[in-house]
Amino acid sequence: MPTVRIEPQGWEAHLREGEAILAGLNRCGYTVRQIGCRRGGCGICKLELVAGEVTYEKVVADDVLSGDEKAAGRCLTCRAVPNGDVTLHVDDGEISAAPAGLLRFLNTSTPPARPASSMQGKDS
Repeated sequence: MPTVRIEPQGWEAHLREGEAILAGLNRCGYTVRQIGCRRGGCGICKLELVAGEVTYEKVVADDVLSGDEKAAGRCLTCRAVPNGDVTLHVDDGEISAAPAGLLRFLNTSTPPARPASSMQGKDS
């Protein structure tokens, strides 16, 4: 289970194996900048990779993240999958975190969704 460290805030998120950084951060209650396309086309989610390595299992267009940017440590978090623990540098104001109490409430109080097929034939 890779860990993403967010500096200088000192925050951490534990990602699932094969999970893209942005998806994992969002699942753990972090919001990075504003919502972009989430498919590698806009570049809004680009952040500085300070430590660790990532792979891109889905295509990343060169006009969104150039080879020079990759070499300089930039990564496209909506597509980047960490190869182990990574550290990102995120300026203040570019990331926010949901309060831990809210996350605990949502994770324990929200019932799982039922498939629509289980609702057929039931009166409302």
